[in-house]
Amino acid sequence: MKKKILLALLFILIIIAAVGVYSWNQSRIIEKGQQADEAAVVSLVEGFGKALKKVSLLSPTAARDIEESYKDFLDTALLAQWKEEPSKAAGRLTSSPWPDRIEIISIRRLGSGAYDVSGNIVEVTSVEGAAAIRRPVELGVVKFSNRWLITGLSLGEYIDNDIAAQLSDCLPKSDMASREKCQELLERIRNFDECVLAGFSIMKSNPAQCQTPDGRTFIQETNSTWEMAVLAINNCEVEIAFQTHGRIVTLMLKNGNKLIATEPEIDDVMEIADSAAAECGQIVIGTE
Repeated sequence: MKKKILLALLFILIIIAAVGVYSWNQSRIIEKGQQADEAAVVSLVEGFGKALKKVSLLSPTAARDIEESYKDFLDTALLAQWKEEPSKAAGRLTSSPWPDRIEIISIRRLGSGAYDVSGNIVEVTSVEGAAAIRRPVELGVVKFSNRWLITGLSLGEYIDNDIAAQLSDCLPKSDMASREKCQELLERIRNFDECVLAGFSIMKSNPAQCQTPDGRTFIQETNSTWEMAVLAINNCEVEIAFQTHGRIVTLMLKNGNKLIATEPEIDDVMEIADSAAAECGQIVIGTE
């Protein structure tokens, strides 16, 4: 009798152990699957962050640039929305600073095949040693078949933009100290990019303009990046180019659009055009 009881207990222990091992294995499989999913989401968001600098939202070719640069990162609905209204997209708004990357702060699993990602878009300038500027961003990421894609994006206010923060504090106030502080801050704004970075709106005009509260209006000298200008030349999209002494290059495209960018060094546009001449033909280049 005792032997039967011992055998029954042994059998129960074996069953419990087997169930425990199976449960442990399943939990490990699930954990490894979630780790793989999170790694894929991180890779997607970081890749998207590196692509942001390629899209100038004020460029006449913004819709095409969004398609080419973001198609591997966004789901079709969000991609179509941004192509229709580039002003609602994420990308490069001014020539400096520009979005360099996305720093991920947290990843939250919403369920099978869905995550929320929180982080900051880090914007930098070409000035050595200049502080980076961060803008909070929230992204929704969903798995479609075997592809992870971004389905939604929400941008917050800049958190390292000192001049914008100080202006927002002093502009609503009428005391003499606040007025003097605002006047000193406004005098620091000397061009279109600085006007936009200070938080003032871009006027709907062509070319784009930004106006400060003290009545000054700054016109955007460029509507594209040099990298995009080079791409247009190499893709045989340029009919005529014009270069100024200030290194402002204007490209008249075959589709009627105009790209305006700053070349790194004077005559760079001529070198690029000469390199593309064998495939695209000679581009007429005017100089100031």
